[in-house]
Amino acid sequence: MIKQLNRYSLLFTFHLGILLLFNLLFSTSTLNGGVFSRRPVPKVLILIIASDDFPVYQKFQKIWQSYMNSDEDHIKAYFLKADPNLPNKVQVKGDTIWSKTEENLYPGILIKTIYALETFQTRLDDF
Repeated sequence: MIKQLNRYSLLFTFHLGILLLFNLLFSTSTLNGGVFSRRPVPKVLILIIASDDFPVYQKFQKIWQSYMNSDEDHIKAYFLKADPNLPNKVQVKGDTIWSKTEENLYPGILIKTIYALETFQTRLDDF
């Protein structure tokens, strides 16, 4: 159990590092000749593969939720979760995209990702 928690802590740290790197790369201000100038900020769609299988996952989701929608003009984030009992293939509820599949590594994660991308297919130019 301790090894598993350490692995998840490492995974969380990796995700946090990616977000910090993204923030540095796409910050709204750049130094131009000693003067800060504004530049357009891209709108980003973040799809977070998630599940409620272990309590540690739920803790990570609470951390993500504390900041993932803090700049909705530029970043839109969704959790990807599975529910085999959904009446439809996909259902978006708040910041979660539910997919009609089993919660497992394969093919669950792949199906959740494909369904989420299909959901945003007509809006991908926005991101």
